[in-house]
Amino acid sequence: MNKIISILLLVLMTIPVTSKANSNWMTSLEDAKKMSKLLNKPILIDFWADWCAPCKKMDWDVWDNDEIKLLMDNFIPVKIDIDSNRSVSSKYNVRGIPNVMILDSWGNQLYASVGYKNKQYISDLLTSFSLNITSINRAMFILEKDPENVFSNLRVALKFQDVGFIINGDSKQSFIKRSNYYLKNAIKYTDKEDLITLEKIELLKLLNKAYFKSYKSVLKKLEKEFKDVETKNKGLYLFIKYYCFSKLELESDTEKIHKEILTIENNGSYLKKINFLLEK
Repeated sequence: MNKIISILLLVLMTIPVTSKANSNWMTSLEDAKKMSKLLNKPILIDFWADWCAPCKKMDWDVWDNDEIKLLMDNFIPVKIDIDSNRSVSSKYNVRGIPNVMILDSWGNQLYASVGYKNKQYISDLLTSFSLNITSINRAMFILEKDPENVFSNLRVALKFQDVGFIINGDSKQSFIKRSNYYLKNAIKYTDKEDLITLEKIELLKLLNKAYFKSYKSVLKKLEKEFKDVETKNKGLYLFIKYYCFSKLELESDTEKIHKEILTIENNGSYLKKINFLLEK
């Protein structure tokens, strides 16, 4: 712990910030990624330029607002001048400003919005993405050591999926999309003879599809393509059905699946998710 604190203090001492008196914006994306990994907060980027009138209006109307500043405490905020940081703006394909983005700790884009946005829009956006991403970052650190490892990719996909499960709106879609990205990687590196893992990945993809509200098509595919599910994947299979039935408000089917989940082993994570749904 002392080592982590020492590293954090060292990073803080070397990080440049904007000269604006009441601002805590950083100016280096690389330093922001280091801070994000240490503090487990998403990165907030405001792409701007000195000649951009809407950017200045957002500074006055939005970023200087006390309520917004309070929400920004949940992020690592970075202002990127597109004229002096062309490589960064090019990497993220910035074509118009102001351009507000949310990134994960590794700099992967989760959300982007181009053009002037008022205080309410930014307040809703920051509230939606005010998340502790510790579990994701832990999995990402492991993946970083071996990017082609099937189970490391699968673990990251699950962590993004779990966060996406408990949130709504734009942030939900962003985390589920990232989950799908790592599921695709997992498929790419999986031994084609490992049928249990391949089946699990396909089921996780269907669960993500259900999180995108395609309940009926997911149930149809489960019925058609997953008639004999491997024992290790039975809990996941049943939870997908439960989730879809509950969203379609099919109470008798939901209760039936709930009872079936109670009979299988290692059902703890699925019961927690069911309880979360019941409490909402």
